[in-house]
Amino acid sequence: MGKVEKPVVGFLGEGVLGIALSSSLTDAGYDVIMSESTTLGASRDLRAMAVFGSAAQVAEFADVIVTAGAPEDFLDVLKAAREVLEAKRIPPVIDTTTLPVSMKSLLRKEVVQRGSEYLDAPVAGTSAMVDAGTAEIYVSGDRDTYLTYQPLLKAMCNQVKYVGTSVNGSKVRLVSRLLATIQAAATVEALLYARRSGLGVDVEEMLVNQHNVARGLVNRGVPRVPNELAEQPTPTLDATTKEAGEVVSYAGEISAPVELTRLAAECLHRLSVAGRGDAELSELFIELMDAPA
Repeated sequence: MGKVEKPVVGFLGEGVLGIALSSSLTDAGYDVIMSESTTLGASRDLRAMAVFGSAAQVAEFADVIVTAGAPEDFLDVLKAAREVLEAKRIPPVIDTTTLPVSMKSLLRKEVVQRGSEYLDAPVAGTSAMVDAGTAEIYVSGDRDTYLTYQPLLKAMCNQVKYVGTSVNGSKVRLVSRLLATIQAAATVEALLYARRSGLGVDVEEMLVNQHNVARGLVNRGVPRVPNELAEQPTPTLDATTKEAGEVVSYAGEISAPVELTRLAAECLHRLSVAGRGDAELSELFIELMDAPA
């Protein structure tokens, strides 16, 4: 497959992450077309070259399709996917959604059966992280197709990692979320443990600096502790809790043990119920460090 220079992108997206990704593409000079049948197309507040009445029409005019959406956008994404599959021609599909692995496997099968290519390319990160250039995309599918659209993927997120065939991208993202959830909950509990044991702030900072994960989570925007990750946004507590739920759900499908993740999700849920759901994890950890013993 040859190189495609600045293909016309048919963007079928939902939510704030979809806005961030499509804006990144237009900023990079890509022509983006949309459909009124998706949230972003209906809003008409983005710099789309054209807005078509259906996703099928977008598919027929675009060189490549990019989809975006979260699990709560399931029905909207499914509707757009069905319209694309009804098109006379289907261009390669780059699926950046975080929908369940089972649904992505089905979409991939149907796109390939129509003679096109499907890249599973979920985004690991929030819209703020996309804007800051710190989000990642895990890409899986045909390697030649990946190489063809690598510039487009990097226009959406600087950090792009190819992880193999099929829907490995979504699986890798879930494993990454599993690790992040456990580490986030462990950091919360460790700081509370240290504070209630009577350790001072200096000792807590020393402990944090000995662990890379804790340092990256806690030290954002804290000038008293040098940190190369400063100014990078981190997910909110509610977003992390939701992702933990995705991990547990898929674990049920594949009979994988996730007891630590269940416990971590319960820890984060308790903080959410206490009214801290909208807090960025880094801000929450800083507050825990600064709170009286």
